[in-house]
Amino acid sequence: DGLHNITRYGDQDPTLNAERKKSLGVVWRNWHPGPLGFQMASDSFAYLHISALRHALKIVAAKSKELNRAPSFSDFAQFNEPIKLSSLPSPVFIDNVEGSLDSPPACLNLQR
Repeated sequence: DGLHNITRYGDQDPTLNAERKKSLGVVWRNWHPGPLGFQMASDSFAYLHISALRHALKIVAAKSKELNRAPSFSDFAQFNEPIKLSSLPSPVFIDNVEGSLDSPPACLNLQR
């Protein structure tokens, strides 16, 4: 990201030698994310989930204020129904070959 050159783990562990600390600052190692790349991805997922949790708590707080009591699960019936494919809008563009659900993309893993 240009701002960091070591992971939190590497920065906080005083027992690591200089070579290991230098290795923890790698964003790309060969074709996969290095330690700093994995930290960036995990931080992004954490931010996404915490943002969703904050949004959910705001909804619960608003419902609590509206009802003048602590809400229960039944007060959120509109969220109990799963989203159905038929309720989603059609895609703007989809390639029939690459977008076929009969053969979704997959990863080839030759490691056993």
